[in-house]
Amino acid sequence: MEVQNPSLAMTTQAASVKPWSSGRVLTTSQREAKRRKDRITKRVRAERQNHSLEYLHSQIANLQNFVQTHIASCHVSFPSGDLPVEDTLHLPGPVQCFQDSESAMVAPAPPSLGRLSVPPVDKLSHEYSQTPPYLDDIKSTTSILEFANDLFHKACELNAHKVSWNDQLNQDAIIRGVLEGWHILQGQTHSCPLWKLLEQIDKRVFIQGGVLTRISMLRMIHRMYQAFLHVDGFKMLPAWYRPRPTQLKFPHHITADYFAWPGFRERLVISNCEILTDQFFKYFASCFRLCWPYSIGDAYRVDPVSKLYSFSDTFEKHVWDIRMWTMSREFFEIFPDLQDDMAPETPIVNAPLAPPLNEDAVAMTTPNILCTLTH
Repeated sequence: MEVQNPSLAMTTQAASVKPWSSGRVLTTSQREAKRRKDRITKRVRAERQNHSLEYLHSQIANLQNFVQTHIASCHVSFPSGDLPVEDTLHLPGPVQCFQDSESAMVAPAPPSLGRLSVPPVDKLSHEYSQTPPYLDDIKSTTSILEFANDLFHKACELNAHKVSWNDQLNQDAIIRGVLEGWHILQGQTHSCPLWKLLEQIDKRVFIQGGVLTRISMLRMIHRMYQAFLHVDGFKMLPAWYRPRPTQLKFPHHITADYFAWPGFRERLVISNCEILTDQFFKYFASCFRLCWPYSIGDAYRVDPVSKLYSFSDTFEKHVWDIRMWTMSREFFEIFPDLQDDMAPETPIVNAPLAPPLNEDAVAMTTPNILCTLTH
Protein backbone atom coordinates (compact mmCIF):
# COMPACT_ATOMS: atom_id res chain seq x y z
CA MET A 1 0.00 0.00 0.00
CA GLU A 2 1.39 3.37 -1.03
CA VAL A 3 1.84 5.93 1.75
CA GLN A 4 1.47 9.57 0.72
CA ASN A 5 3.98 12.04 2.07
CA PRO A 6 2.01 14.81 3.95
CA SER A 7 4.51 17.54 3.09
CA LEU A 8 4.41 16.49 -0.54
CA ALA A 9 0.61 16.61 -0.49
CA MET A 10 0.63 20.16 0.91
CA THR A 11 3.14 21.21 -1.72
CA THR A 12 1.01 19.67 -4.46
CA GLN A 13 -2.11 21.38 -3.07
CA ALA A 14 -0.37 24.77 -2.86
CA ALA A 15 0.94 24.36 -6.38
CA SER A 16 -2.58 23.77 -7.67
CA VAL A 17 -3.78 27.03 -6.11
CA LYS A 18 -3.49 30.14 -8.26
CA PRO A 19 -1.04 32.61 -6.68
CA TRP A 20 -2.13 36.17 -5.67
CA SER A 21 -1.13 39.09 -7.82
CA SER A 22 1.73 39.79 -5.42
CA GLY A 23 3.09 36.32 -6.11
CA ARG A 24 2.26 35.02 -2.66
CA VAL A 25 0.75 31.52 -2.52
CA LEU A 26 -1.80 30.81 0.23
CA THR A 27 -3.34 27.58 1.33
CA THR A 28 -7.09 27.14 1.09
CA SER A 29 -7.58 27.88 4.79
CA GLN A 30 -5.34 30.94 4.62
CA ARG A 31 -7.16 32.15 1.54
CA GLU A 32 -10.55 31.76 3.27
CA ALA A 33 -9.32 33.60 6.34
CA LYS A 34 -8.02 36.42 4.17
CA ARG A 35 -11.30 36.67 2.29
CA ARG A 36 -13.26 36.66 5.54
CA LYS A 37 -11.14 39.51 6.86
CA ASP A 38 -11.55 41.44 3.61
CA ARG A 39 -15.32 41.04 3.73
CA ILE A 40 -15.43 42.40 7.27
CA THR A 41 -13.21 45.33 6.31
CA LYS A 42 -15.36 46.17 3.29
CA ARG A 43 -18.53 45.95 5.34
CA VAL A 44 -17.15 48.30 8.00
CA ARG A 45 -15.94 50.70 5.30
CA ALA A 46 -19.34 50.62 3.58
CA GLU A 47 -21.17 51.27 6.84
CA ARG A 48 -18.87 54.19 7.56
CA GLN A 49 -19.46 55.63 4.11
CA ASN A 50 -23.22 55.22 4.50
CA HIS A 51 -23.15 57.05 7.81
CA SER A 52 -21.12 59.83 6.21
CA LEU A 53 -23.56 60.10 3.31
CA GLU A 54 -26.53 60.16 5.67
CA TYR A 55 -24.88 62.94 7.65
CA LEU A 56 -24.15 64.93 4.49
CA HIS A 57 -27.71 64.46 3.26
CA SER A 58 -29.07 65.66 6.59
CA GLN A 59 -26.80 68.71 6.51
CA ILE A 60 -27.89 69.52 2.95
CA ALA A 61 -31.55 69.09 3.92
CA ASN A 62 -31.09 71.39 6.92
CA LEU A 63 -29.36 73.96 4.73
CA GLN A 64 -32.14 73.77 2.13
CA ASN A 65 -34.77 74.20 4.83
CA PHE A 66 -32.86 77.15 6.23
CA VAL A 67 -32.60 78.83 2.82
CA GLN A 68 -36.24 78.17 1.97
CA THR A 69 -37.38 79.49 5.33
CA HIS A 70 -35.14 82.52 5.00
CA ILE A 71 -36.43 83.30 1.50
CA ALA A 72 -39.99 82.84 2.65
CA SER A 73 -39.37 85.13 5.61
CA CYS A 74 -38.23 87.90 3.30
CA HIS A 75 -40.95 87.68 0.65
CA VAL A 76 -44.04 85.93 1.99
CA SER A 77 -46.69 87.84 3.91
CA PHE A 78 -48.54 86.28 6.81
CA PRO A 79 -51.51 87.51 8.81
CA SER A 80 -50.54 89.70 11.72
CA GLY A 81 -50.45 87.94 15.05
CA ASP A 82 -49.28 84.64 13.57
CA LEU A 83 -45.64 85.07 14.47
CA PRO A 84 -44.67 82.02 16.54
CA VAL A 85 -42.97 82.34 19.90
CA GLU A 86 -39.51 80.81 20.14
CA ASP A 87 -39.46 77.23 21.36
CA THR A 88 -36.96 77.91 24.13
CA LEU A 89 -37.54 80.80 26.49
CA HIS A 90 -35.10 81.99 29.08
CA LEU A 91 -35.02 84.09 32.20
CA PRO A 92 -31.85 84.84 34.14
CA GLY A 93 -31.57 83.69 37.71
CA PRO A 94 -30.11 85.76 40.56
CA VAL A 95 -27.17 87.74 39.24
CA GLN A 96 -24.14 88.25 41.44
CA CYS A 97 -21.72 91.15 41.28
CA PHE A 98 -18.81 89.33 39.68
CA GLN A 99 -16.30 92.17 40.11
CA ASP A 100 -17.99 95.04 41.91
CA SER A 101 -21.29 96.83 42.09
CA GLU A 102 -20.67 98.55 38.76
CA SER A 103 -20.51 95.27 36.85
CA ALA A 104 -24.17 94.55 37.57
CA MET A 105 -25.42 98.08 36.97
CA VAL A 106 -28.33 98.33 34.60
CA ALA A 107 -28.92 101.56 32.76
CA PRO A 108 -32.58 102.60 32.83
CA ALA A 109 -32.61 102.78 29.04
CA PRO A 110 -30.09 102.89 26.22
CA PRO A 111 -29.29 106.35 24.89
CA SER A 112 -30.79 107.44 21.62
CA LEU A 113 -27.88 108.22 19.34
CA GLY A 114 -29.96 109.79 16.59
CA ARG A 115 -27.80 111.84 14.26
CA LEU A 116 -24.61 112.46 16.19
CA SER A 117 -22.23 115.12 15.05
CA VAL A 118 -19.10 113.58 13.62
CA PRO A 119 -16.66 113.35 16.54
CA PRO A 120 -12.95 114.11 16.56
CA VAL A 121 -10.71 111.08 16.68
CA ASP A 122 -9.06 110.53 20.05
CA LYS A 123 -5.98 108.39 20.65
CA LEU A 124 -6.74 105.01 22.14
CA SER A 125 -5.40 104.14 25.57
CA HIS A 126 -4.42 100.65 24.37
CA GLU A 127 -1.07 99.90 22.81
CA TYR A 128 -2.55 98.48 19.63
CA SER A 129 -0.50 97.64 16.59
CA GLN A 130 -0.96 99.83 13.57
CA THR A 131 -3.08 98.21 10.88
CA PRO A 132 -3.92 99.81 7.53
CA PRO A 133 -7.64 100.54 7.19
CA TYR A 134 -8.31 98.31 4.20
CA LEU A 135 -11.53 96.34 4.35
CA ASP A 136 -10.79 93.22 2.30
CA ASP A 137 -11.93 89.91 3.73
CA ILE A 138 -9.40 88.35 6.06
CA LYS A 139 -8.13 84.90 5.11
CA SER A 140 -10.16 82.20 6.83
CA THR A 141 -6.99 80.18 7.35
CA THR A 142 -6.15 82.33 10.36
CA SER A 143 -7.51 81.49 13.79
CA ILE A 144 -10.70 83.24 14.84
CA LEU A 145 -8.81 85.17 17.51
CA GLU A 146 -6.32 86.48 14.93
CA PHE A 147 -9.21 87.19 12.58
CA ALA A 148 -11.12 89.15 15.24
CA ASN A 149 -8.04 91.07 16.37
CA ASP A 150 -7.33 92.14 12.80
CA LEU A 151 -10.95 93.10 12.26
CA PHE A 152 -11.22 95.18 15.43
CA HIS A 153 -7.92 96.89 14.71
CA LYS A 154 -9.33 97.95 11.35
CA ALA A 155 -12.33 99.51 13.08
CA CYS A 156 -10.02 101.56 15.30
CA GLU A 157 -8.05 102.78 12.27
CA LEU A 158 -11.09 104.11 10.41
CA ASN A 159 -11.65 107.81 9.92
CA ALA A 160 -14.52 108.85 12.21
CA HIS A 161 -15.71 111.29 9.55
CA LYS A 162 -16.31 108.44 7.10
CA VAL A 163 -18.53 106.22 9.24
CA SER A 164 -22.27 106.50 9.72
CA TRP A 165 -23.42 108.09 12.99
CA ASN A 166 -27.06 107.88 11.97
CA ASP A 167 -28.40 105.26 14.38
CA GLN A 168 -31.52 104.65 12.31
CA LEU A 169 -29.42 103.66 9.30
CA ASN A 170 -27.08 101.60 11.48
CA GLN A 171 -29.94 99.66 13.04
CA ASP A 172 -31.44 99.00 9.63
CA ALA A 173 -28.09 97.74 8.31
CA ILE A 174 -27.64 95.25 11.17
CA ILE A 175 -31.17 93.86 11.03
CA ARG A 176 -31.37 93.79 7.23
CA GLY A 177 -27.95 92.16 6.95
CA VAL A 178 -28.97 89.35 9.30
CA LEU A 179 -32.51 88.83 7.98
CA GLU A 180 -32.08 89.40 4.26
CA GLY A 181 -28.36 88.80 3.74
CA TRP A 182 -25.41 91.15 3.83
CA HIS A 183 -25.25 91.32 0.06
CA ILE A 184 -28.46 93.36 0.15
CA LEU A 185 -26.54 96.28 1.65
CA GLN A 186 -24.33 96.53 -1.41
CA GLY A 187 -27.19 98.03 -3.39
CA GLN A 188 -28.18 100.56 -0.73
CA THR A 189 -27.79 104.30 -1.22
CA HIS A 190 -26.02 104.71 2.12
CA SER A 191 -22.98 102.73 3.17
CA CYS A 192 -20.56 102.58 6.07
CA PRO A 193 -17.22 100.77 6.45
CA LEU A 194 -18.29 99.51 9.87
CA TRP A 195 -21.11 97.54 8.25
CA LYS A 196 -18.55 95.59 6.24
CA LEU A 197 -16.69 94.73 9.43
CA LEU A 198 -19.91 93.60 11.07
CA GLU A 199 -20.61 91.40 8.07
CA GLN A 200 -17.21 89.72 8.36
CA ILE A 201 -17.43 88.98 12.10
CA ASP A 202 -20.99 87.74 11.64
CA LYS A 203 -20.04 85.35 8.84
CA ARG A 204 -16.97 84.02 10.61
CA VAL A 205 -18.28 83.72 14.18
CA PHE A 206 -21.97 84.33 14.82
CA ILE A 207 -23.47 82.68 11.73
CA GLN A 208 -23.56 79.50 13.84
CA GLY A 209 -26.01 81.19 16.18
CA GLY A 210 -29.61 82.17 15.52
CA VAL A 211 -31.14 85.49 14.58
CA LEU A 212 -31.50 86.70 18.17
CA THR A 213 -27.88 85.88 18.99
CA ARG A 214 -26.60 87.61 15.88
CA ILE A 215 -28.53 90.86 16.22
CA SER A 216 -27.71 91.06 19.95
CA MET A 217 -23.99 90.57 19.43
CA LEU A 218 -23.75 92.82 16.38
CA ARG A 219 -25.73 95.60 18.05
CA MET A 220 -23.29 95.82 20.96
CA ILE A 221 -20.17 95.22 18.84
CA HIS A 222 -21.23 98.13 16.65
CA ARG A 223 -21.65 100.33 19.71
CA MET A 224 -18.12 99.40 20.80
CA TYR A 225 -16.86 100.22 17.30
CA GLN A 226 -18.34 103.69 17.71
CA ALA A 227 -16.98 104.04 21.22
CA PHE A 228 -13.41 103.59 19.98
CA LEU A 229 -13.93 106.26 17.31
CA HIS A 230 -15.71 108.86 19.46
CA VAL A 231 -13.79 111.03 21.92
CA ASP A 232 -16.46 110.39 24.58
CA GLY A 233 -17.59 107.11 23.08
CA PHE A 234 -17.46 104.95 26.19
CA LYS A 235 -20.07 107.15 27.83
CA MET A 236 -22.52 105.83 25.21
CA LEU A 237 -22.06 102.30 26.56
CA PRO A 238 -23.75 100.67 29.55
CA ALA A 239 -21.59 100.65 32.68
CA TRP A 240 -20.89 96.92 32.44
CA TYR A 241 -19.55 97.25 28.88
CA ARG A 242 -17.05 100.00 29.61
CA PRO A 243 -13.35 99.10 29.94
CA ARG A 244 -12.21 97.76 33.29
CA PRO A 245 -9.01 99.07 34.93
CA THR A 246 -7.10 95.99 33.76
CA GLN A 247 -8.11 96.69 30.18
CA LEU A 248 -6.82 100.25 30.43
CA LYS A 249 -3.58 99.34 32.19
CA PHE A 250 -2.29 96.16 30.56
CA PRO A 251 -1.64 95.44 26.86
CA HIS A 252 -3.92 92.67 25.60
CA HIS A 253 -5.75 91.27 22.61
CA ILE A 254 -8.31 93.83 21.49
CA THR A 255 -10.89 91.06 21.05
CA ALA A 256 -11.16 90.84 24.84
CA ASP A 257 -12.74 94.30 24.91
CA TYR A 258 -15.79 93.15 22.97
CA PHE A 259 -17.13 90.52 25.38
CA ALA A 260 -20.02 91.66 27.55
CA TRP A 261 -19.09 90.31 30.98
CA PRO A 262 -16.63 92.48 32.97
CA GLY A 263 -15.21 89.55 34.96
CA PHE A 264 -14.63 87.54 31.80
CA ARG A 265 -12.86 90.46 30.14
CA GLU A 266 -10.50 90.76 33.08
CA ARG A 267 -9.85 87.02 32.95
CA LEU A 268 -8.95 87.36 29.27
CA VAL A 269 -6.56 90.24 29.91
CA ILE A 270 -4.76 88.41 32.70
CA SER A 271 -4.59 85.08 30.83
CA ASN A 272 -3.65 86.60 27.45
CA CYS A 273 -6.89 85.19 25.97
CA GLU A 274 -5.63 81.61 26.14
CA ILE A 275 -9.19 80.27 26.29
CA LEU A 276 -10.20 81.95 23.01
CA THR A 277 -9.64 78.98 20.72
CA ASP A 278 -11.68 78.31 17.59
CA GLN A 279 -13.58 75.68 19.59
CA PHE A 280 -14.47 78.28 22.21
CA PHE A 281 -15.90 80.67 19.63
CA LYS A 282 -17.95 77.85 18.12
CA TYR A 283 -19.57 77.00 21.44
CA PHE A 284 -19.88 80.66 22.41
CA ALA A 285 -21.91 81.51 19.31
CA SER A 286 -24.19 78.49 19.61
CA CYS A 287 -24.66 78.57 23.42
CA PHE A 288 -25.32 82.28 23.97
CA ARG A 289 -28.84 83.02 25.21
CA LEU A 290 -30.30 86.49 25.41
CA CYS A 291 -33.20 86.35 27.84
CA TRP A 292 -36.03 87.12 25.43
CA PRO A 293 -39.53 85.82 26.29
CA TYR A 294 -41.10 87.01 23.04
CA SER A 295 -40.95 86.07 19.38
CA ILE A 296 -38.00 87.19 17.27
CA GLY A 297 -40.36 89.43 15.31
CA ASP A 298 -40.94 91.47 18.47
CA ALA A 299 -37.25 92.42 18.54
CA TYR A 300 -37.55 94.82 15.60
CA ARG A 301 -39.98 96.98 13.66
CA VAL A 302 -40.32 98.34 10.13
CA ASP A 303 -41.15 101.98 9.62
CA PRO A 304 -44.23 102.09 7.33
CA VAL A 305 -42.92 105.20 5.54
CA SER A 306 -39.15 104.78 5.24
CA LYS A 307 -39.32 100.93 5.24
CA LEU A 308 -36.26 100.94 7.50
CA TYR A 309 -35.78 98.32 10.20
CA SER A 310 -35.21 99.41 13.78
CA PHE A 311 -34.88 97.63 17.11
CA SER A 312 -37.92 97.68 19.35
CA ASP A 313 -37.69 99.53 22.66
CA THR A 314 -38.21 96.26 24.50
CA PHE A 315 -35.28 94.62 22.71
CA GLU A 316 -33.04 97.62 23.39
CA LYS A 317 -33.85 97.44 27.10
CA HIS A 318 -33.11 93.71 27.18
CA VAL A 319 -29.80 93.93 25.34
CA TRP A 320 -28.82 96.89 27.55
CA ASP A 321 -29.28 94.78 30.71
CA ILE A 322 -26.34 92.50 31.57
CA ARG A 323 -28.71 90.20 33.47
CA MET A 324 -30.27 89.27 30.14
CA TRP A 325 -26.93 87.98 28.79
CA THR A 326 -26.73 84.30 29.69
CA MET A 327 -25.10 81.10 28.46
CA SER A 328 -26.66 77.65 28.14
CA ARG A 329 -25.79 75.05 30.75
CA GLU A 330 -24.12 72.94 28.06
CA PHE A 331 -21.57 75.73 27.69
CA PHE A 332 -20.55 75.45 31.34
CA GLU A 333 -20.17 71.70 31.03
CA ILE A 334 -17.37 72.40 28.55
CA PHE A 335 -16.03 75.54 30.26
CA PRO A 336 -16.84 75.08 33.97
CA ASP A 337 -14.33 77.72 35.12
CA LEU A 338 -16.44 80.45 33.53
CA GLN A 339 -19.47 79.98 35.79
CA ASP A 340 -18.20 82.80 38.01
CA ASP A 341 -18.00 85.17 35.04
CA MET A 342 -21.23 84.52 33.15
CA ALA A 343 -24.82 83.86 34.20
CA PRO A 344 -26.48 80.54 33.26
CA GLU A 345 -29.80 80.50 31.47
CA THR A 346 -33.01 79.76 33.38
CA PRO A 347 -36.18 78.66 31.55
CA ILE A 348 -39.14 81.02 31.68
CA VAL A 349 -42.46 79.88 33.12
CA ASN A 350 -45.70 81.46 31.85
CA ALA A 351 -43.99 83.64 29.29
CA PRO A 352 -45.91 86.70 28.04
CA LEU A 353 -47.30 86.49 24.53
CA ALA A 354 -46.10 89.93 23.46
CA PRO A 355 -44.11 92.86 24.86
CA PRO A 356 -46.02 95.84 26.23
CA LEU A 357 -46.93 98.49 23.69
CA ASN A 358 -45.46 101.97 23.90
CA GLU A 359 -45.70 105.16 21.92
CA ASP A 360 -42.92 104.14 19.55
CA ALA A 361 -44.54 100.80 18.88
CA VAL A 362 -47.79 102.47 17.85
CA ALA A 363 -46.02 104.32 15.08
CA MET A 364 -44.21 101.22 13.88
CA THR A 365 -45.55 98.02 12.39
CA THR A 366 -44.28 94.52 12.94
CA PRO A 367 -42.91 93.10 9.67
CA ASN A 368 -44.76 90.11 8.24
CA ILE A 369 -41.85 87.72 8.51
CA LEU A 370 -42.05 84.08 9.46
CA CYS A 371 -39.68 83.86 12.41
CA THR A 372 -38.95 80.17 12.79
CA LEU A 373 -35.29 80.53 13.71
CA THR A 374 -34.42 80.38 17.40
CA HIS A 375 -31.32 81.78 19.12
